[in-house]
Amino acid sequence: MLLVFKMLIGPRELISSSVSLVIRDVRDDVFVTLLKIIYIRINTWLFLGLHKFTPCQSRVANLVYVLSAEKKNYTCVKVLKGQNLATMATLLKAFGSFLTKHPLAGNSLVYGTLYVGAEFSQQTITRKILTDPPQTIDRPTLVRYAIMGTFVYSPILYNWYKWLDKTLPGTAKRIIVKKLLLDQFILTPPLLVIFFTGMSLMERKPSITEECRQKFVATFARSCLFWIPAQTLNFVLVPPKFRVAYVGSCAFAWVNILCWIKRQKIISAPKKTLKTSIDHWYFNRLL
Repeated sequence: MLLVFKMLIGPRELISSSVSLVIRDVRDDVFVTLLKIIYIRINTWLFLGLHKFTPCQSRVANLVYVLSAEKKNYTCVKVLKGQNLATMATLLKAFGSFLTKHPLAGNSLVYGTLYVGAEFSQQTITRKILTDPPQTIDRPTLVRYAIMGTFVYSPILYNWYKWLDKTLPGTAKRIIVKKLLLDQFILTPPLLVIFFTGMSLMERKPSITEECRQKFVATFARSCLFWIPAQTLNFVLVPPKFRVAYVGSCAFAWVNILCWIKRQKIISAPKKTLKTSIDHWYFNRLL
């Protein structure tokens, strides 16, 4: 597959330290980002004319041909090796279009996938690598994380950020601070309560609130250290329609932390009986 980029430049300009600087007109913005990322990563050559070639001073993606149709009008043809980049870009473009038309479904798909991926990575480490002999993956737990990430968290986050961007538009410092405070101290506490109680409910634990009671404070403190910097970038740089997807990518790292906290054992409180209660009351009366 060939992608054509038109450039109104001369041959000397093509052999620059950064080929990305000489691209004047690109039809699809998705490819611009991909090209800029891989310019410095993949070894290749810059060809001038139909048969002559000259090494490019900067590493650029795969193979770039420059066909001289006219003296002042050159066409840069990007050849995609194995069509891998073309396939990736096509998928990104299709997903971007799907996300625009169906933002809730698209963000739910991304967030749920990353949520499950975080738990899967945790299980791979704890059950496959650190355990001898290796244990099988706990699929029911993966299903619970899929439900929590796709059908519980995603709709909440989507509607929350939609309301937040509508209520506090812009990226001024004052607006960013307000968004951070609202996000961390208004949204996060209920989300943590929903996580611990919801997981306990799906796990059919005797008490659905005990785990939340014991782990909430430590989890919230860690969330402040993680999410305040992450959400600063979110509100400053990320377009509104991609906010939940961005939060999902950050959540991949955060849920790994959350999964680790979730795996910590709950300290069981001693059961009180009528006899111990009477003895305790009588002992206090003697004092």
